[in-house]
Amino acid sequence: MRGYPIGSFLFREAREESVSKYQFYEFITGFTEMDNTHNPKANVPGEKEITCILDKQQRLSALCIGLRVTYVKRIPRKRRNNPDNFVGRKLFINLLGKAKDSEETGLVFDFKFLTDDKSKKEVENKSWFEIGRILGFSKQYELNNYLIEKGFSRLDQEKAKFANQTLFRLYDVVHREGVIIYYIRAKYY
Repeated sequence: MRGYPIGSFLFREAREESVSKYQFYEFITGFTEMDNTHNPKANVPGEKEITCILDKQQRLSALCIGLRVTYVKRIPRKRRNNPDNFVGRKLFINLLGKAKDSEETGLVFDFKFLTDDKSKKEVENKSWFEIGRILGFSKQYELNNYLIEKGFSRLDQEKAKFANQTLFRLYDVVHREGVIIYYIRAKYY
């Protein structure tokens, strides 16, 4: 969001005959602190070739969690053996204001993992937008439609501008800018 480089990724393509020699894992599609210690193994029989991630797997997993995954975490001071003590959270960004202590920390955007209930609570200077929802916008005018439907045009000018700039910046980072740089090492192994 701030334009800093996130590093390059190293991929490798594996031929059909090599696929059966190695174990591959799926991307994280949901994470539960209670029982997910590893990604599930990928079922890749019959694939002609696949692209493997050799370097920066953790960074790609973190991006995946932010965009697509519900992160289920145990409620503090509750027992681990009770599934009811685990609550799902998704990554949100505040469209109405900068991060707390932004002048001291240098942070511009206010990101938080929140439950759906907490994200909907009306709090002064907070309007939470679920990061993964940006994937559903295919045209920029849809961003304006969203802001109008949610009443951002009725806010004071500074807050409306911040919401507009934040949402459009998120759209650009996800849909338009080539922030992920990758290399495919040696065609096959």
